[in-house]
Amino acid sequence: MNKIIIENNCIKENIVDSRIEIIEKSSIVSSIKIIFKESTDLKVIYSTSEDTKLNVEYILLENVQVNLYELRNGFKTKVQYKYDIKSNAKLYLYRINKSNAMREVDLIDLNGVNSHIEFNLRTLSNKEEKYDIYVAHNEKYTSSNINNIGIALKGNIIFNVTGEISKGNSGSKLDQNNQIVTFNASKCQINPNLLIDEYDVEAEHNAIIGKFDDQILFYLMSRGIKENDAIKLLCEGLILNKLKESYSKEEILDFIQEYWG
Repeated sequence: MNKIIIENNCIKENIVDSRIEIIEKSSIVSSIKIIFKESTDLKVIYSTSEDTKLNVEYILLENVQVNLYELRNGFKTKVQYKYDIKSNAKLYLYRINKSNAMREVDLIDLNGVNSHIEFNLRTLSNKEEKYDIYVAHNEKYTSSNINNIGIALKGNIIFNVTGEISKGNSGSKLDQNNQIVTFNASKCQINPNLLIDEYDVEAEHNAIIGKFDDQILFYLMSRGIKENDAIKLLCEGLILNKLKESYSKEEILDFIQEYWG
């Protein structure tokens, strides 16, 4: 699989083939542009040992299908993602964040007929995290499926998710599913927005904030599982849900293990 390792906003390892073009620029805010010219898979691993700011742009050319896997770990991070998805192109994104604090903006443009994105975000929060995700359906028959799951262990999480279908872009589909599981008194928020200016479309959203069901915890504990281990199992299940095989179960569990010791 193609692989990029980014440390403190700089590419430290780059193992990609000719199907991917990378343009890296360093300025006040570092930026990385990744262009997918043919269908492929890519794993990107971010590691930060200091507070960072980064702009990342993904461009999918026509008829390209991409599976994109991201792992992020480290200190406070501010990142802005831009996505330019052309006609008949499809992006399947699977992202896991585990930073001390996070400020993320995702600007998704479905710029071609029949373009599609499936956006799967999983985050473990110890401090403040805020996500602004904006999906613009700029052509007919475009589709988006946004799935965000946050686990607020000590901090708080805010999901602002907006989907827009402009007039004339008929046949488009927009779906948002957001869930935050809380373990503290900090206020978490989900703000779903549907901006629809066309009749012949499908648009829906679902939002849940709360703790795990006491009955589920009771059932696991009645089978001899300690409360802390039961909570860990439920968190692992949420994170693993809908993640593809290019994340091994062991890789993900190692990634979150420190929270439980």
